[in-house]
Amino acid sequence: RLSGSRAVVPSMVISIGALSLGELAIAVGIAPTLVEQPLVHGLAVLAGLGVVLTIKQFERATIETERVEAALRQREERFRALVQHASDIIMVIGPGGELIYVSPAFEAILGYSSAESTGMSGFELTHPDDVEVLRNTIAGGASGSREGAAAARLRRRDGSWCWFDVIITDLSANPRVGEIG
Repeated sequence: RLSGSRAVVPSMVISIGALSLGELAIAVGIAPTLVEQPLVHGLAVLAGLGVVLTIKQFERATIETERVEAALRQREERFRALVQHASDIIMVIGPGGELIYVSPAFEAILGYSSAESTGMSGFELTHPDDVEVLRNTIAGGASGSREGAAAARLRRRDGSWCWFDVIITDLSANPRVGEIG
């Protein structure tokens, strides 16, 4: 099944072929016509030109759409590769504090697989003395800021604690990001 700009040539061949068969049927008397024969052939040529021009216009629009979609896919793949290979832990946290996504660095540094971490609360991993600092940073504190930074200890799978500089950016109000969850 052909789609997009690859369907242009077959569409033109089929359309011109159908017009030509219709003309041939009129010329040999198989099909009746309401228009006199010299005029009907001129109308068929004009119809054929119209079909070709219309299909070519669709081709231009389709090629542009395909180009934009390919560029978007390439940007998404580049972003995905950057996140997947980042040495920093990247987490997406839902409104209730649950981990929705963790980058591969999460497993490499903390030892929890992404399957284990999905649905886990980010506060479960936080040292009890640091939970309030992170909660305030996430909430934006008194300033109402959508960004913040803090230092906090997170628990590794082996039970040890490791200090991290945590940078929090709330992107839930960004329409390009949308709601999480």
